[in-house]
Amino acid sequence: MSHVRFGLVTLLAVLVGSAVATVRAAGARDGDNVLTLTVPAVVVDPCTGEVGTGTLDVLIVVNQDTAPSGEGHVNVHASVHGELNGNQGSVYQVSAEGNSQSSVGANHYDVPFHGNAAGEGSAANLKVDGIGRVQVDATGDPLGAGIVSFSASCGG
Repeated sequence: MSHVRFGLVTLLAVLVGSAVATVRAAGARDGDNVLTLTVPAVVVDPCTGEVGTGTLDVLIVVNQDTAPSGEGHVNVHASVHGELNGNQGSVYQVSAEGNSQSSVGANHYDVPFHGNAAGEGSAANLKVDGIGRVQVDATGDPLGAGIVSFSASCGG
């Protein structure tokens, strides 16, 4: 099994740069605590070298509440889904999600995520893991997201 840390730097750069820019330009709020956006993505399969391009749909939900004792609680959920088309004819079905909880309000939350890029055709399946960062405004509503760390391994 091949393990690549930062092997998908191109995808990360596109997601990090596009997520924040796209949120401000075209992100849709389904409610104050829900943000959806579509980001362009480019991925280099570390197993085959194939380059996949397409768009990924991102959903971010931030829930905050206060217990009767006055203690706060924040739950952040993020998911990414989409399809990337490879330059060697393969198709990658991408799906990842993560959750994070905190008792402290902040301007961002780091969310561990796990997922797969299921390769069709000659593409290998990939297992993806990392940490995403969700930025929130002063009221705790999501503004955007980026990637803090990322790794991919063949055979996911």
